[in-house]
Amino acid sequence: MDDNTLALALHDDAPSSIGRAFDELAMRAWPHVARALGYTVRVGPDCADDGREVLRAVWGAVGATPPAELAWVGERYDRATTWIVAYRGAEPVGVFGLLDMRVASVSLDYDRRTVPAGLDLACTRELARLAIVPSHRRGRGVVMVALLREMLHWSKQNHIKTLFAGSTPRLFRVYARYNATARLVDTLPAPPESEALSRYFAPLRARGGPGVHFTFEVDGARPWDVFTRFLAGKLYRRRSG
Repeated sequence: MDDNTLALALHDDAPSSIGRAFDELAMRAWPHVARALGYTVRVGPDCADDGREVLRAVWGAVGATPPAELAWVGERYDRATTWIVAYRGAEPVGVFGLLDMRVASVSLDYDRRTVPAGLDLACTRELARLAIVPSHRRGRGVVMVALLREMLHWSKQNHIKTLFAGSTPRLFRVYARYNATARLVDTLPAPPESEALSRYFAPLRARGGPGVHFTFEVDGARPWDVFTRFLAGKLYRRRSG
């Protein structure tokens, strides 16, 4: 029995009322847990400058910051972004962006690809612009869960059903482990890009290389589903070890 089979067994053996109660408790309780650990999260345009500060700190540290004179290229992504920023006290320490792909897509531009056929952009958002400052990597689990909780809450409140992302095959496998709806999607080559866009992405492409594109459903990211899959993985590794 692999960890996916274990996850299904754990999920199916529990009454649906348990899952719903777990989801509600997790969504309500986590902001209080995060605050007790010194973290808060803000969402919206008021924290855009803080989000960009985190991105500059993270990518600047590895020499992958786009040229300053091409900041205007990134303004299109800013217009598409709903900013989700985590703070430790008053210090921004993590950022997550939800992009309206009708305006712009970071991962598709990065990989020189087009929007997948059949993707309903009205109820889809792209997960992008994720960064956690190096000084808080030790506590990145808390920061990441806080960002994901707010992403899930905002998505549900705004009737977003599907999330799109571009990343490495390894990160896709992580998403697929915790969300059964994760699927790789096909994209087609985009028309030749402008010289400015090539220069904007050059340092990022030199650092990251090509990736894959995938979607998953917001409903598949329920805390109960994620928890049972996490627990199944732990049990499977213990039994296999």
